[in-house]
Amino acid sequence: MIQVHITEIRALVLQYMVRDALIQHSPDTNIKRLMLFSDSLIKDEARHIKYSAEIFENYASRDNNKDFFYQMFEDRLRDFNELTKEELDREEIDL
Repeated sequence: MIQVHITEIRALVLQYMVRDALIQHSPDTNIKRLMLFSDSLIKDEARHIKYSAEIFENYASRDNNKDFFYQMFEDRLRDFNELTKEELDREEIDL
């Protein structure tokens, strides 16, 4: 579930980035519709993030789970970053 949470955060950031790019290249007549659609996607991602964050907070606050959970989150974030680097290398994307 931690990996999914991290993916949702990335998806939210990407939604904001994509929206800005799409607005720059859309006719004025489409911008309002594009914004409504984009807002819907952003709200959906934010709801997913909030929901899983509440579950994590509840879990971490019970029965001395905090250290275990923090370590798991750190490990999953490291795994996620490594996977992202591999994907960027495979696609030959320079940052």
